[in-house]
This record gives sequence, structure tokens and C-alpha cells, in this order.
Amino acid sequence: SGRISLPFMRVRYASNGMYNRLREPQLVTYPDTTHITHADNETAPNAPKPDETLITQLRDFVLSRRHLVIISGAGASTESGVPDYRSPKGSYAKGHRPTNYQEFMTSLYHRQRYWARSMAGWKHFFSVDPNSTHHAVYSLEAMGHISGIITQNVDRLHTKAGSANVIELHGNNETVICTSCKTVSPRLDFQKKLEAVNSMWIQRYGKPGSEDTSNGGTQQPRTTRPDGDVDLGQVDYSSFEVPLCDACAEAPPLDLAPGQARGIIKPTVVFFGENVASNVVEAARDLIRNADGVLVLGTSLMVYSSYRFAKQADELNIPMWMVNIGPTRADGLPNVQGKIEARTGEMLPLILAGTS
Repeated sequence: SGRISLPFMRVRYASNGMYNRLREPQLVTYPDTTHITHADNETAPNAPKPDETLITQLRDFVLSRRHLVIISGAGASTESGVPDYRSPKGSYAKGHRPTNYQEFMTSLYHRQRYWARSMAGWKHFFSVDPNSTHHAVYSLEAMGHISGIITQNVDRLHTKAGSANVIELHGNNETVICTSCKTVSPRLDFQKKLEAVNSMWIQRYGKPGSEDTSNGGTQQPRTTRPDGDVDLGQVDYSSFEVPLCDACAEAPPLDLAPGQARGIIKPTVVFFGENVASNVVEAARDLIRNADGVLVLGTSLMVYSSYRFAKQADELNIPMWMVNIGPTRADGLPNVQGKIEARTGEMLPLILAGTS
């Protein structure tokens, strides 16, 4: 069927970190971003075909549930072309280092570096489509098997596939927030501001979504990273302008720490070193408390922010299955009934095949 137009669902946020989709979707069109490396064979790790017995057991487990909770991670999105962190083809293996919250908040240079790279990669990141994992999860939800999704991903692909009960544990890249007055606004609006105030910088280092021409005019494909930014190579970030919140920029100055400023704009994602909001954690805990099963998809659960929910399920004697390539932090938990090492986008459709 090929690629489809990207449905951008406007959302209304609730205080528990979930969202409610508004009735009418908007179609958002972006320039061609095919020069950015994002083929799924470059981002999704490989695994041998699993045993048919395990597939049958997983299918029986999922289809017998009425309150199944999904815990999803980067491995659920690699087949959409979004890289992960920890697989052999992931960001860490390439020497990439994620943005640290304290660095972002206290260092103008780190904010310049982050927003320059994010400006270049965001249009591609936002234009990727859900893959068969997200579509299968939505189908199982519509059939009454899944009660909710706890996702570590910031790409909104569960949302775009149609899932309605999603807790975005680490936020999303669709909006930005002023760290002073807490005003939330569309990332698209901030993208336009970034491009407008950095027109000279863009002329020198390349238009967002284009190939890297900073190396003597030789075109180099830019590689997208898990959070949507791209590796720009050797560029000078010191001349990159980062707009502040319009309202806060006009307010009287405050006594701030070195490097900080009033009105710093930050993506509504949880950076490394930043805490997940307590109301979001509690909403996820409520999902687990009411679950009759947990299915872990595409995550090693190495970070505690997600592992705690597998641990909670285990303490409540809730049965779990996992689909993930490589070891996970939950492998030894007593209530893990089984694990399949396979791409989630190849495994989930096999579960749906048992419903026809």
C-alpha cells in the first residue's frame, strides 16, 4: 500500500499524562526528507525466527486477556526508522550521547547544540509512520484485549496509529514548554521561530532536512538519533540563536544559576537526569494495578523509570510476556511466563493472525 499521509491528531492533555484525541485530525505536510538515513534495515536489529510453540503460547496469552497493559520502548519504533539506544545498531553503539537535563538547563552552548540538531532532524522525526507493531497494538486494543499502553517513546507513533489510552512516560516531541511559566506550545511553531532567527546559520550549514554539506561541500547523509536530532558534524553552534519564551523574555530578570535564563524553551520530553512527573508515574501504576497481564515490547527495561512497572506487576503476581531482542532487566522475574527474541513488527501480526 506504500506510505500514507501522516495524520496529526490534535490532543488535549489530562493531568495524569494521558491524552484525549479531538475529533478532527489535521494533515501535516513536510518537505522531502529522504536524504536522512532512516531505512528500517539500518535501525532495526535482526533476530532468528522464533519457535512456533512460543508464538502459539504468546498468542494464547494475549488473546485471553481483557486488561493487558503494553510497556513499549524504542524497539517498537525501529521498524519505522527511529533508531534505538542499546541494540548493536543503536545510538550508543555509534558513540552518541543523549542530552542531559542539567547540561541543557545550565549551559547556553548545550541548548544551542541541542536545538540546532533538533531543528535539522525534527521534520523527519515527525513525519515517520507507525509500523505494524503500532497498528497491531491498536487492533488488539479495539478488540478489547488491551487496556492501556505505557510507552517510553517520544515519537507519538502509538497515537498516530489510533491508540487511545497511552501514557507517555518520557513525554513527546510534539510540543515544547517554557521552563519558567510552563506554557506549552506546538513544536511546529517553535520550529518556524528557530528557522526564522537562524536564516544565516542555515545558509551556512544547510537547510533542515537536507544533506550535510559542511565538509567542503561534499554531501553526507545525516543520521537521525533516537530523540529526533541529527549528527551535524563539525559545525559552529556558538552563533545559533535559541529563542526564549516571548512572555518571559519581557519580564524582569531573576537571580538564576550561571548559564540559566528566564523563559528557557524545552521539548516536552524527559531528558536523561530528569525525573518523570509523579502524576504520570501514578497513572501508569494504576494501569498495572488493574491489569490481568503485561506485554513488554521492544525495551530492555534497563532504566528504572520503565523497569519499576514490570517489577510492580511481578509483585502483584501479574503474568508477563516479553518480545525484545537481547537481554532485559526483567528476565529473571518469577512472573515472566515467556520471552521471544524477535522484531516486534514481525511478531505482533502473528498474534493477530489467530483472530481471523
